[in-house]
Amino acid sequence: MEAGFEPKALPPGSASSDPSIETGETLAGSAVPEGALGPNIIDTFATAIRAGEVLEKRDVALFLKSERDLFLPFLDSAYGVRFRNSPVQRSEAVSFTTSKAVLELEDGSKVFLKRKPEYCSSMEHLSNSSAFQNYLSSCVPWVPRIVPTASGNSFAHLGQRIYFITPYIEGTLFSGATEESTACARVLAQMHRASLAWEAAPSGTPVDSQQVALYFVEGIGKVKFPDRVLRSTIQTAMAEHARRYAVPLSDSIRCAWTHGDFAPFNVVFRRNEVVAVNDFDNVAYGPLARDLAITLLTHCGIYYFGSTSGFNTPISTYIDHDRMVKMLEAYEEVLPLSVDERAALPRHMALHWLELMGLGLIRGDFALNDVGDVLSHVEAISAIRLGEPDVMRSKGAGGSERTMAHRFSRAQFFDKWHMALTNALPQYKDQIAAFFADQDKGFHHSWELYQRAVELGEAVETADRTSLQWEIVEQIAVFHDIGKFFQKLHSFENLSIGQSIYREYANHVEVATSIKDAVLSGIPATDFYNARLDPSGKPPDSLEADVARAADKMLDNIVRKVDRYWYEYGVPRNAVFLKPELTFEDRRQFTFRNFCGDQLNVLLTIIALRPEDFGHPLIQEQFRAWSKEPKEAAVARIIELAGEIGLPAEQVTMVRDIITQYRREFDC
Repeated sequence: MEAGFEPKALPPGSASSDPSIETGETLAGSAVPEGALGPNIIDTFATAIRAGEVLEKRDVALFLKSERDLFLPFLDSAYGVRFRNSPVQRSEAVSFTTSKAVLELEDGSKVFLKRKPEYCSSMEHLSNSSAFQNYLSSCVPWVPRIVPTASGNSFAHLGQRIYFITPYIEGTLFSGATEESTACARVLAQMHRASLAWEAAPSGTPVDSQQVALYFVEGIGKVKFPDRVLRSTIQTAMAEHARRYAVPLSDSIRCAWTHGDFAPFNVVFRRNEVVAVNDFDNVAYGPLARDLAITLLTHCGIYYFGSTSGFNTPISTYIDHDRMVKMLEAYEEVLPLSVDERAALPRHMALHWLELMGLGLIRGDFALNDVGDVLSHVEAISAIRLGEPDVMRSKGAGGSERTMAHRFSRAQFFDKWHMALTNALPQYKDQIAAFFADQDKGFHHSWELYQRAVELGEAVETADRTSLQWEIVEQIAVFHDIGKFFQKLHSFENLSIGQSIYREYANHVEVATSIKDAVLSGIPATDFYNARLDPSGKPPDSLEADVARAADKMLDNIVRKVDRYWYEYGVPRNAVFLKPELTFEDRRQFTFRNFCGDQLNVLLTIIALRPEDFGHPLIQEQFRAWSKEPKEAAVARIIELAGEIGLPAEQVTMVRDIITQYRREFDC
């Protein structure tokens, strides 16, 4: 608990029917929206949430621009303490539905500030979620208590936005370690045990996993996709799947108040132990098995976009069964499940997977084909047999079953490389720790790249009746971005550093010369586009490197890349979005070594990669299928961004025409 923020004592579990929101007079506002968890939730997702990343940037910008004149004075008044006029520190874990920040008090202590998303801001939900969080904080040490305002309320209202504050707890985000996952399972069981004992708990109607899944599937119909027929086809198929997995209640299926979103990014760790549980936005009364299923699925079968609540593509169809079994064992050490509860877990997971696929489509994380291509995976989830080992086998080119020695669970991959790098490179302990903790370009990305490479590579093996040298693919996956954790330089230098680090590793463990040479040439090849944009670069000189490169490119969320290239690279250096005087011949001169022209030239590279830029026909085919819809979405975002930043209509039209000419000229 931070100094200066010892909350006023409240009876455990006490909940007012009205959370008595503290209202700021600085901005005119309206009442808190009623029924935000009711019929308008999909409208909220289909509009505001699709622009969530921009909304968050604007919100943080509001903090920064108005801290002296508006925001911090409001907080000073609401909480009766002095906030320091220092730059606002953005929360490390990014959300696409709300804003978070770390603020500093004048005494030097820090607090965590969060805006409640609109979809969970009804009076009833605010009351229940705050009561549940404060009750748990009186039972367990890792749930932070909501800091009351000066008048004793849980929330402060500024305009139409609702804020709350908790003590800031130092720690790290989820690194992917199995120990962190099992710690989460134990903590969840303790929360469930406390919830079952909550004597003052508000009454509630159990949430129905099937209805929630169908609700999000229905919401897909409110999003404007270019292909309405495909949207309808996928929506219908998802609904049919959801209707198969009813989870009836029984006397042996316990219900209580639950967290509702106990995903990895909502937990803070220290030395593999949980030190804080955040985000009680999705608190719901319902089956404990549903809450556990959400946790198992998000730890073992869903991969997120860096340190965010956004989803990564391609959608993984891999379930880390070993990790799931260990988590279940850790949970039942604290709170054993009934036979019916255990049997319900796979159906709850299948329904939650459909819910997340619907959310990903509504929010813009996924294209329609992303979900359509893997929709049958829900059947595999529903058929999970907990407690039985996962046999990783695949059909070989001749149809016989063969053990896939190059396949790993996420936990196995983590443990293998954590030990290997730590033992081989002890002088780089801090950099290696940062690599494994990072959720963007660290171990998380290496694991995702390798998983995607396995899918591509096995298809190539089957088509060509050949065998890849998987050590090459695996080592490229681990080392291609590791240089970023040794020196914050431009990507070209980072690749060179990655080669140097790999060379030290390979010499220490005595990697065979042929393997070492292939990996050293494959590391920079992952960043290669084509000879036009990268004339001094070298394309992959092995099939293994081409597979790794294709996997890396197909992990890109190129729509988000548009915003990143503008907001994170262009804006800080005062780049000009469009120079109308540039001819198309001028644009031809742009390369990765010759950053000339305007920022539009940089954005055009996002859509420049072609199937023909890969060596193997099957990889070309896979890239062509993957890139079609994301490229169209990226083009739409570039044009939208041009208008968003204030270019006049005739220049927005010019941007559209330049893109059309660029794609026609370079066949991309």
